[in-house]
Amino acid sequence: MKNGIAFWMIFATVLAISVSALGGQVYLKNGDRLTGIIRTMADGKITVETALAGTVEIPMENVQTIQLIWKPGIRLEWVREIL
Repeated sequence: MKNGIAFWMIFATVLAISVSALGGQVYLKNGDRLTGIIRTMADGKITVETALAGTVEIPMENVQTIQLIWKPGIRLEWVREIL
């Protein structure tokens, strides 16, 4: 449990610093899925800019999984440090 919390804290920090236009999909616990640009992850919420629904802010307690879509050229060195 403690490792999971540490992972999310590191993940959120890196995401907040480096995500100005990172594509991704957010899978919600109710089965819904949002695809778009992940703008922020802060204060227990994730903000996703979608093509159809505009900007959507989702409380993290409703999020099942976040799948990031990396663009070519983005360095993933920090992932090795987390894993």
